[in-house]
Amino acid sequence: MEFPSPSFSEYGKSTLVALLIFAVLQYTGVFFDNPGEFDFAFLISAGILIPLFIYGILFVTANTGWLPDWDEKNQTRSR
Repeated sequence: MEFPSPSFSEYGKSTLVALLIFAVLQYTGVFFDNPGEFDFAFLISAGILIPLFIYGILFVTANTGWLPDWDEKNQTRSR
């Protein structure tokens, strides 16, 4: 099992860009209620969850190398 080595600056940049997009969409009222206001609870929870989901995706993709071997071992051969 491999664990990806995180680049904290890339996590920070990705999270910051996503939070800025969410904040602009909230303020303009696109996809959110109450235009002109910010939902700080949503922004804080998104700021925590986005890096966790990014790491989870990286973890899964770093450990998918075994899938072709598994498929070859369990493949039924037609005769």
